Amino acid sequence: MSDWIEFEEGKYAISRAYLTNDAQNGVMLLEPVLEIYTGRFGKRQMKGFGLVQNLALVELHEDGDRIDLLLDLGSSFRFRMENPILQGGKVFAPNVRSQLHFYPRQPWQALTPAAFDTQVGRLHLLSA
Repeated sequence: MSDWIEFEEGKYAISRAYLTNDAQNGVMLLEPVLEIYTGRFGKRQMKGFGLVQNLALVELHEDGDRIDLLLDLGSSFRFRMENPILQGGKVFAPNVRSQLHFYPRQPWQALTPAAFDTQVGRLHLLSA
């Protein structure tokens, strides 16, 4: 899965990141970061993290288990990560945020800035 990762090793600040579902609901990740690293078999891999409002994430799951991730890395780098592995906190109280980790299951899809903005513009952002 490393051939599709076009970035060098390192940590990259993400300008905007949104978890989305099929019902066009979304949750914004705060302070998102993407990390590219070499795995134990010498292949380039990717993971990321950001803060999420836990109750908003629970609400996002009410429409189904499939959640995608929209990522804006600045310049012309915009991507859609389909159904990534998500790992996060388990405290579900109002105004609680926790760090959410995400890992791709498959290569992400490059989006044009216009396509990214269109997808973000369709979202109904949830907040707890």
